[in-house]
Amino acid sequence: CSSASMKDFFDETGYECFVNEIHVEDYVSTNFVTTGMRFLTRVSRLCVVSKVPFTVRGIISADDDCAIVRFHRDRPCQNWLDKDLENYKSEGVAEIEVYQPIGVSNENANL
Repeated sequence: CSSASMKDFFDETGYECFVNEIHVEDYVSTNFVTTGMRFLTRVSRLCVVSKVPFTVRGIISADDDCAIVRFHRDRPCQNWLDKDLENYKSEGVAEIEVYQPIGVSNENANL
């Protein structure tokens, strides 16, 4: 990860999803999705306290053995996920708006 740079990715969202990736099973042995949601709740709280000026999106992907949490800045015309989440057959995938500052519209919804 330390050798990855923005030039290695198609766009900023791809880069952020790479560097902001947490393997939940590295920290807990059960309740992966619940723990991932708690982590994204914490990210949301930190965005509020820090007064982040942009929308932040979170992604949780999980199967029977693991869960991965990612988060990134919401950018128009940049989608890290397939627009149809039903296309992910081997894992469950959810995308949520973790944080949206007042007065910022979400132009890149993928729900």
